[in-house]
Amino acid sequence: MAKKTVAEPAAPAPGTKKKKSDLVLNIHGKIDYFWELNLLSWQYCDEYQDRLVLDAPYLTKAYIEEQVNYITATQLLPNNVVRNSENTRSLDVAKDELNLLVNLAAKLDASLGKYTDGNKAKYEVERKASGLESFRSATADKFAVTSTFIVSCNNYLNAYGKLLVDAGAMSPSFSQTFKDAGIAFNTAKKGNTNTKQSSKQGTETVAMRVAEIKKQVKLMQDFGKAAFKDEPDVLKFFTEDYLLEAVRSKHPAGLNGRTTWPLAEGMEKAKPAAGLLVEVLDDKIKSELTNKEGRFIFKQLSAGQHRVRISSPPGAAEPIKPVELTVTLSAGISLRRNVTVVPTPVMPIVEVVPAPLVAMVESAVAPATNGQSLVQSLSELNHANMNGAAV
Repeated sequence: MAKKTVAEPAAPAPGTKKKKSDLVLNIHGKIDYFWELNLLSWQYCDEYQDRLVLDAPYLTKAYIEEQVNYITATQLLPNNVVRNSENTRSLDVAKDELNLLVNLAAKLDASLGKYTDGNKAKYEVERKASGLESFRSATADKFAVTSTFIVSCNNYLNAYGKLLVDAGAMSPSFSQTFKDAGIAFNTAKKGNTNTKQSSKQGTETVAMRVAEIKKQVKLMQDFGKAAFKDEPDVLKFFTEDYLLEAVRSKHPAGLNGRTTWPLAEGMEKAKPAAGLLVEVLDDKIKSELTNKEGRFIFKQLSAGQHRVRISSPPGAAEPIKPVELTVTLSAGISLRRNVTVVPTPVMPIVEVVPAPLVAMVESAVAPATNGQSLVQSLSELNHANMNGAAV
C-alpha cells in the first residue's frame, strides 16, 4: 500500500452502533455485494479524481488503480465456503484410511487369537506387543493414537510376522498391506493438518485485507463528502445508501423462509413442516418443496408483488390447510417470510356394507291392522311377483 499523507479517521467510541458500511460484507449473505460496492466506490473516485486530489494528494490515478487491483486480488482468494469444503474433503480421506486400518487391526486380532489357540494370557501379551490393546480401546484423538499404533504394529510384524505366517495364522501379504495402509493414513493425516492450517491462515488473511479495503474506502468517501457537500448530485456517489441501492438494482430479488407446525404444548420450538409445496404464482409458476427443516428459498425472482401459495403435495401424509400470501420484493434483497401452517384433519373412510336381502325385506315388513304381516315370507313375495299378483 502507498504511504498516506493524511490522518486516518478516529476509531468509533465503545458502544457505537455499527454503520451500514461496517455491515456491508454480510448484506443478505452475499459476499459479491461487498466487492461490487467497493469497486463502484473507487470508480466514482476515479471519475472525480481531479477534484478530490486537491484535498487528498494521495488519491492519484495510480493509487486508485492500486486499490482496485487489491480488491480484485482479495476477491479471488478462497472464501470460507471453499476452505470448509477443502477441510471436509481432506478429513474424509483421512477417515477412509483410518477405517482401512481398523479393518486390518481386526484381522490382526483374529490372527493372534488363532495363533495363541485359546491361551488367554499369551493372547493378551501379543495384543500389547502389537499395539492392538491401546488402539482398540482408544476413545479420543484417534488420529494420534493411530499413528502410534502404526509404528508399534510395523515393529511387531517385522519381528514376528513370519512366525505368524508359518503357523498359518496370517496371510503372507498382510505385513506389506498393513505397511502400505499406514503410509497412506499418515499422508492423509498430514494433508488434513496442512489444509486446516492453510485454512486458518487464509481466513485471517482475507479478514485482514477486507478490513484494509473498508478502511481505505471509508477514508476516500469522507474526503468526497467534504469536497462535494454543496453538490448533492455528486455527493450521493460517496454515500453508502446510494452505492448500496445501485449495487442491489443489478441483482434479482429473492424469497426465503421456513414453514412450521403450531407450537405444541410443553415444546420450546415449533416442529418444522417438511415436504410442503411452495409456489410463487407468477406468469411462470416457480415451485419447490420445503426441506427437512421446513426451509424454502427462491433466488431468481423479479422485484415487485408476488402471490405465494403453500399447500400439501398430492399424497402428503400430513395435509395442511392451503395458505396464500402476497409479498413485495425488492431487487437485490432476499425477503424472509416464516409461515405457521395448520394441519387439515383427515376424514376416516367408512366402508358401507349392504345388508343381506332377506334382512332388508324383513325390516320392511310391517304388521297389518288385523295382526297379519303384509308379506309372510320372501318365497310368498317371489311367488306373487311371478304370477303377476299385486302385493
